[in-house]
Amino acid sequence: MKHIGLIVHPARDEAKAVAETIADVATGLGLTTELGVTASTELVISVGGDGTMLAAAHQALEFDLPIVGVNVGHVGYLAEIPRDDVATSLGRLAAGDFRISERSTVAATLEDGNRHVGLNDIVIEKEISQRVIHIEVAIDGNPFARYRADGLILATATGSTAYSLSAGGPVVDPELDVVLLTPVAAHSAFTRPLVLSHDAVATVTVTSERRARVNCDGVEVAMLDHGGRVDISGAGQNLRLITFDSRTYPHSVFEEFGHESA
Repeated sequence: MKHIGLIVHPARDEAKAVAETIADVATGLGLTTELGVTASTELVISVGGDGTMLAAAHQALEFDLPIVGVNVGHVGYLAEIPRDDVATSLGRLAAGDFRISERSTVAATLEDGNRHVGLNDIVIEKEISQRVIHIEVAIDGNPFARYRADGLILATATGSTAYSLSAGGPVVDPELDVVLLTPVAAHSAFTRPLVLSHDAVATVTVTSERRARVNCDGVEVAMLDHGGRVDISGAGQNLRLITFDSRTYPHSVFEEFGHESA
């Protein structure tokens, strides 16, 4: 992996400065860099926070490229490299001293056939903040539940530590190939999160007169009117996330969430 494509947060001066450092260090290691992803790119490096990392991950998925993130934001669950460790990490990349973590993705297929793939989650949420939405969920064509809720999250294992977690969803090993169904502030008989197989299809139908918004990794991709529906399942495509972390999954959970291991 000699040619690096840099995806840099456009509004942060510190991200631009770190990108310049990456370019200088890479040159000294015999690597080349350029802004963006092209046909010659062999590795994507995101420079920013997790928002930048998500945007870069979509490009990495499109071109089936490995990706790693340098964290210059406030949250860095996905962007693993601290800004002060750029030189060391690039040296390890050049030497092949890293591991590829395969991360599953989730897809939303709309009635018009448009398909949107996310690394973290697909969210169906209310359009008007003061009013809940009514939605029905069927799994593999079988009716499952009706919800009066602020929304519904269908997250990947990677996304289990994002919005789903704040809504009461479980923390899941990020390399598992599952989809988590987590209601948001539901006024229903069944409000527990559900873990689905990656190939299960959850069909979400809006039954209220109030419209619902469909977001993919935080970006609005559609609006659903009364009777509108979306099919959500594992996308069948993995993101190849580069990691230098040798910790076991339980150990990383203890450290990331401020617990002390035994």
